[in-house]
Amino acid sequence: MSPSRSTTIEQLRAELWPQAAPATRANVEELAGLLERLRTNRGDDELRAAAIACAHAVAGSAGVYGFADAARAAQQVETTLRTRELRDDAIDACLANVEVMRVELQVSR
Repeated sequence: MSPSRSTTIEQLRAELWPQAAPATRANVEELAGLLERLRTNRGDDELRAAAIACAHAVAGSAGVYGFADAARAAQQVETTLRTRELRDDAIDACLANVEVMRVELQVSR
């Protein structure tokens, strides 16, 4: 990619992130709440599906806007929710990834 094209993409990200940030941050907080609810409702497939969808949305938004650590953390949550039994250690790992998302997505670009 040429330097000018890369600069243009970064400029667009910087211009558009303020519009996308509130919804992305809200999805992170919704994900945290869903994970806490899953701790006591582990067999709730609808709750689990909602958490997977939320993590997927955060991963996509974070990735598009260049927040690699937050995107990776969201992908890890999504993978955990899809593939692991939801014991306390799995939920704790997901919530630790939510903290990574919170930290990185509070950065203004």
